[in-house]
Amino acid sequence: METNVKILILEHDPNDLELLLYELKKSSLNHTTEVVQTKQEFEKALVSFQPNVILSDYSLPSFDGLSAFHIKQSIMPATPFIIVSGTLGEERAVDLIKLGVTDFALKDKLYQIATKIQRALNEAEDREKKETAELQLRLREEQLQKIMNLSLDMICTLDENGCFVTVNAASTDILGYSPSELIGVRAISLAHEEDRETAIADGILFRNGKDLINYENRYIHKSGRIVHLSWSARWNLSENIGYCIARDITNIKQAEEKIRQSEKRFRTLIQNSEEGLALLAADGSIVERSPAAIRILGLHSNETSGKFRIDLVHPEDLPTINNACQIVNNNPNAVLTVEYRFRMPDGRFKWIETHLHNQLHEPAVAAVVLNFRDITERKLAELALERSEQKYRDLFNLSPTPMWLFDTETLRFLDVNEAAIKHYNYSREEFLSITLKDIRPKEELPQLETIQRNTKGTGEFFQTITRHTKKSGEVIVVDIKNSVLDLDGREVRLVLATDVSERVKHIQAIEEQNTKLREIAWMQSHVVRAPLARLMGLVNLLDIAPTGEAKNSQILHYLQSSAHELDEIIRDIVRKAEQVQCHTQLAITPSE
Repeated sequence: METNVKILILEHDPNDLELLLYELKKSSLNHTTEVVQTKQEFEKALVSFQPNVILSDYSLPSFDGLSAFHIKQSIMPATPFIIVSGTLGEERAVDLIKLGVTDFALKDKLYQIATKIQRALNEAEDREKKETAELQLRLREEQLQKIMNLSLDMICTLDENGCFVTVNAASTDILGYSPSELIGVRAISLAHEEDRETAIADGILFRNGKDLINYENRYIHKSGRIVHLSWSARWNLSENIGYCIARDITNIKQAEEKIRQSEKRFRTLIQNSEEGLALLAADGSIVERSPAAIRILGLHSNETSGKFRIDLVHPEDLPTINNACQIVNNNPNAVLTVEYRFRMPDGRFKWIETHLHNQLHEPAVAAVVLNFRDITERKLAELALERSEQKYRDLFNLSPTPMWLFDTETLRFLDVNEAAIKHYNYSREEFLSITLKDIRPKEELPQLETIQRNTKGTGEFFQTITRHTKKSGEVIVVDIKNSVLDLDGREVRLVLATDVSERVKHIQAIEEQNTKLREIAWMQSHVVRAPLARLMGLVNLLDIAPTGEAKNSQILHYLQSSAHELDEIIRDIVRKAEQVQCHTQLAITPSE
């Protein structure tokens, strides 16, 4: 159903008002009008009537159109405002347009008013779409930047001179330089002197389109130490920029998260868009064409007439154009909007949005009115948004580390990646039907509530070690890293959960081993000394004691008792040593 357009009319002359209402009535515009004459009525109608467009006389007995425009700007600045005057000069009209007035119409050409209203509404809608697209692009860029900054690898872009254009936060850990210190610096200047010649030669091949896969070289850390890097890079010939990922392989560790690569996205802004106008006769010939139309379609300045070049329409869009023309030509007052691609003189295609309005029956026009504008930039913005959405999903779902999004208010899972589903054994549907409390052991719930209370609304990055419960009931130890995101005005957190259970078990085994070794050392240094000292004393006693069978028998008894005690202590030490060896083997043997 066609939208009903609410039109607020500020006019005091009943004759002019009657003509204006007549032109609106005979147009195809589905509308409702409200007429006011004074400032008080105008201000009240802005609030109560909430018009979609305002038509205002320039001069009134106690009020004027410029004052009405300023009042409108303070209350509803996005609403189109059209001056309707019989005496307004061209110079003054231009000044009003510069002030922000949407358009102006002469009272002796009121047949144009419906077209001007439709054009004003379209422009307002286009501005709203543009602002929405820009907001979504900005939010996605912020989300992607936060995800990228969680990477342990250095992700950067290089210009044609080999200088850093963008760098993520990992550069501080890997090279010792913050991103702001690296931007504008030639990457080769940080390379090891012995590797520079090879790197320069490979850089030439890289800029000519050769991908770098696991390309290794050495860089100098800010502290002076050597850092070994493994590069994966690709040069984008169309953007003339290189996208690179550098991993520190000096001490190779198990990666806790998958490399996420973000590429620079260019946003196209639609500014000062001018709408083209053409009048198309029943036989398809151009009666009149505005300068803006010539500019948009890439024609010569003298091409104000001729035939509409249907052959320049993209072949895939011809059925759409032909169908629209047939509908409009067969229906008086019909208004139709169509989007299509139009070939420029240089061979490229522009996206054109055209509004066709059948005015063949109107003697003053006797043509189909074509209002069109270049919407190529808007289309590119929409495509960029789609690509951004897809990249975000790929970075999220392809990570080998379990990741999820949860609502900080309800703790409910909003999204999970494939790694989380596989590791915790919950299906996606099961994850989305539970909360964080369902994967925490009961004794951990007070800690969860404390963390939730202390971090909610802070917007800070958070990391902790805690325990989770898989669907099977198995309890695991996890290293949690999370960061705040804004999702359609709602605070959510992006979480990376790394299972460190095996690492904790190994540490515990090593601690137990150290305890056993300390016991053995104490026994060797304290327990063995007592019977050994007695043996040494008895030997000395045998050497100096008088010869006697009873005396010697008693000393031999003491010797035998001390020897047995010493033998038992040595056996105990051997048993403890065997236990330490067993624990050591368990600690270094990977679990299946």
